[in-house]
Amino acid sequence: MSEKQLNRIILSIEDVNQALAIAKIIVTEKYFNEPFSNKKDKTIARSLQCAMIVSYKRPFSGNGKTKTATSYPGVKLEEKLNESQWSTHQELSYLRDKFFAHTDSKPLGLVRNSSKPTNPLISSNPFKMKSEQSYFSYIDLFEKVLDILIQKSIELQDKLANEKG
Repeated sequence: MSEKQLNRIILSIEDVNQALAIAKIIVTEKYFNEPFSNKKDKTIARSLQCAMIVSYKRPFSGNGKTKTATSYPGVKLEEKLNESQWSTHQELSYLRDKFFAHTDSKPLGLVRNSSKPTNPLISSNPFKMKSEQSYFSYIDLFEKVLDILIQKSIELQDKLANEKG
């Protein structure tokens, strides 16, 4: 079990590292400023945001159990994060589930438009790019979660080494 869990943690570290790198790009390139001056920047910003959220949440969304890795990394974030970080984690869970990984018509504000048969759906999507401060909160969370995962990987590596003798 420990080796499979270690493998999941290593995969999780990669996912959270990717989310952290993307968040830093969003801040550095100022992709949080709306309205954007052109469609290209808006598309890039929204794509980066989607990739960041999906990458971060991947370890905590229930991966398939395989012969080489567990479904979850086996860390209880709610016990290790402060209140603000836990709230940010929950916010990212909601965004992933309702906007980025699944299509949920209710939060998207989807309505039918019978006057346009070729485009009968209209979205009044209230979701906008988050503020610069939100991205700083995401970076703080990602760095903390990385610390937790790295510490857990060290503990498991030590445990495996002791078991082998």
